[in-house]
Amino acid sequence: MEVSDFLSAHDLDGIPHYSIDRYQIERTLGNGAMSTVMLAYDRKRERRVALKIPHAQPVDQMEMFEKRFLREAKAALAVKHPNLCRLFHVGVDSGTFFLVMDYIEGAMVYDLLETSGPLSEKDAAKIIMQVASGVAKLHRQGILHRDLKPENIMIKADGTPVVLDFGLAKFFEGEGAWDDLTETSQRIGTPAYMAPEQILGENVTPLSDQFSLGAVFWLLLCDREPFEGTPLKVMDEILAGDYASPRDLRPGLSIEIERLCLRLMSHDPQDRFESMDTLAAEFQLFLDAPSKLRV
Repeated sequence: MEVSDFLSAHDLDGIPHYSIDRYQIERTLGNGAMSTVMLAYDRKRERRVALKIPHAQPVDQMEMFEKRFLREAKAALAVKHPNLCRLFHVGVDSGTFFLVMDYIEGAMVYDLLETSGPLSEKDAAKIIMQVASGVAKLHRQGILHRDLKPENIMIKADGTPVVLDFGLAKFFEGEGAWDDLTETSQRIGTPAYMAPEQILGENVTPLSDQFSLGAVFWLLLCDREPFEGTPLKVMDEILAGDYASPRDLRPGLSIEIERLCLRLMSHDPQDRFESMDTLAAEFQLFLDAPSKLRV
């Protein structure tokens, strides 16, 4: 199928046919299961950008992959938030699709922890509040992230976190009405940051992203992940639902911060916050509370 025919057939026409020759490739930033991200220089706009280029897919999977890739991109183009990586445009060059995104300069969460060690309650809560604010915007647009983890959060020099890679995003409409771009039974994500319902292959919802964010919060507070070991061991621990408290590793943490972390990671989705907006508001209340010693 020709690219133009594919776009027309799936009502995704209007995708600009930028030439990839416009970009001078500088180096590879990362490789994932489905795509490669490269640092490039946009000769026309004279700025550095990140190019996301999907890997070649098996012929029998190509149409579904392209449909997911383009549907994701078209939705992401409409989402703008200071804590989300901006998508500038989608291009097609000689039949190859690619995304052009903002190049975020900063440190990955693991790099930040290697330099600073566990963060103060206030600094960790501020990062989580801002990430939640950005992901709430995704949710309002009908997009789940589905793979929130340290590698997908970049911390800029001014301390602002930016959420990267919506590559596992799934679109939803209303309550329980799911798009058919991916099977709801697929276990997609990173084991140590997957909600129990995600591991079980059940329907994931905006509440599932909260669990992942709670595991990131734990990491920021304790400088270690709440679940460690082989993927199977990690998934067994998450499904068992008997989680330790971050205060077991860091006794000086406040009861309030423990409550916020454990609520995010509640085994039952209904015990988590009502929404990412509610979560962000709760964390803002914590940050606005009268100053007191926070470790």
